[in-house]
Amino acid sequence: MLKYIELMLDNKWQMIKQTKNRLLRPILIGIILGIINCYWIVIAEAMWFTVHITVISLFFNSIFVMFFIVLFNLLLRKYLPKYSMSNSELLIIYVMLNMSSAMAAHGFMQLLIPIMGHAFWYATPENDWASLFHRFLPTWLTVQDKNALRDHYLGYSTLYTIDHLKVWIVPVMFWTGFIFVFVFIMICINIIVRKQWVEQEKLAYPIIQLPYEMIGQSSSFFKNKLMWIGFGVAASFDIMNGLNALIPAVPYIHLKLNNIGRYFVSRPWNAVGWLPISFYPFVIG
Repeated sequence: MLKYIELMLDNKWQMIKQTKNRLLRPILIGIILGIINCYWIVIAEAMWFTVHITVISLFFNSIFVMFFIVLFNLLLRKYLPKYSMSNSELLIIYVMLNMSSAMAAHGFMQLLIPIMGHAFWYATPENDWASLFHRFLPTWLTVQDKNALRDHYLGYSTLYTIDHLKVWIVPVMFWTGFIFVFVFIMICINIIVRKQWVEQEKLAYPIIQLPYEMIGQSSSFFKNKLMWIGFGVAASFDIMNGLNALIPAVPYIHLKLNNIGRYFVSRPWNAVGWLPISFYPFVIG
């Protein structure tokens, strides 16, 4: 009996050890790629203001990265199956990419950081913000030091100085704690509604279908001719317009913000004013 229990415990321990080893690799990859993704998003959305990656529910940066990871993994499965990743590992990486992208998004961290000091940097004698509501803003959630805010807003400095870190560390830590609790609550809500939505109502979750097909065990997704035709048509428009920005001789295809309001010249239709119509081939599935 004791021998049987020892054998069961040993098997259980081996399973836990194998699971731990399987989780370690995708988590490390997800952390590294998540940092790169956050940098990419902030540069593109906040600094260059060229493309808003996270305003579309299906984050194309995550799909872009997963596309190459899946292709590389297919090669591993063919030539070095011992080192290839399972579907669950790929899904962990994809989820981590999405979570990190959401954190660095235009509507999250890019607004949260400026909010910390906005009310104090833009306070003037004319708007009288100091007497109106500064007393209601807790010091542990805001940055109130004008010198630190000056370097933050005007630049030509860095966060990584003792004086700056002293000012920013407390609100950053409190907001970090809030974000962790916030995300944890959302995960709990997902767990609560999962059974109803998945097992009872059987929701399709359309935005997960593309990564789900990409990560699938077989490589049929990458052999689908219709998929490549659709991908080629959508990509050709954006590639040509991207080349036009670098090489003006390349023709530009007007797909976005075509104002059709100018065609309505008679009453009452001319009241419509500016009426832009945009066409996004990469969004159409």
